[in-house]
Amino acid sequence: MGMKARLNRNTKWLFTLPTLVFVVICIGYPKAYAFYMSMHSWRMSLVDEPVFVGFANFIAILSEERTLNALGFTFKYFLVASAFEVVLGVTLALMISKISRGKSLIRTGFLFPMVATPIAMGYVWKVFFDSSIGLANAFLRLTGVPTVNWFASSNVFKMLMIAEVWVGTPLILLIVLAGITGLSADVFEAARIDGASGWRITFNITLPLLSPTIVMAFLLRGIEVLKIYDVIYAITAGGPNQSTENLNLLVYTYAFDFMQMGRASALMIVFFAVVMGFALLSMILKRRIESRYLE
Repeated sequence: MGMKARLNRNTKWLFTLPTLVFVVICIGYPKAYAFYMSMHSWRMSLVDEPVFVGFANFIAILSEERTLNALGFTFKYFLVASAFEVVLGVTLALMISKISRGKSLIRTGFLFPMVATPIAMGYVWKVFFDSSIGLANAFLRLTGVPTVNWFASSNVFKMLMIAEVWVGTPLILLIVLAGITGLSADVFEAARIDGASGWRITFNITLPLLSPTIVMAFLLRGIEVLKIYDVIYAITAGGPNQSTENLNLLVYTYAFDFMQMGRASALMIVFFAVVMGFALLSMILKRRIESRYLE
């Protein structure tokens, strides 16, 4: 093989090398350093060096009730929010796809929650649900309904879900709507000729063909829901009594409130494993759905 042939064969690696170096430096190194710190005890002191403790940090955080509560709330938040966002996003996408005029304007309107800064929108929702000056209770007063203390333990999760669904549903909607526009019109025309009703077409044709797209939208949004920090921090900061504290908030608490960088890093490794496990399961589900409906 000549020099020119070898050069042509290896050109692809030459062009991807800068990206690989960037990934290793900006992603691989922080992960490796986090794992290194998870095996040490260090309180961000310039005087004391990190002390190697092995897996003591992992044992400590996994045996604490606060960590288990945060893990439980993370999964609860993820399951409820994702379910509402997927169902609402797919339903709205199917409804909007039937509209002949103003579709672009509607899509543009749904972009607003996505482009708004999450921390800013979190504070807006906090004011919205404020017991004294919030618009939520003002509307209840106008309708003669008793006002609600949205920040009470019994209502705070509902409040967070309202804010979360408002923020996250547009992503599902736009991805599914794009998937609908990519479906072949011939399939639907053949179904109508055969006498299929609108409901039968939706449930037997549209949704099965859209299932890989829906799973991908669920994956992208699900990862963001698992990692959510800014909205919860702005509205409740993990309260009341740490009842809305998820893993991301707990990592921040360990790192910058308690200055326990080792435990914070260990918890971050656990958190990373949870997110990667969800991503892996979602990709497996997507491939199985594709092999069932699209092959």
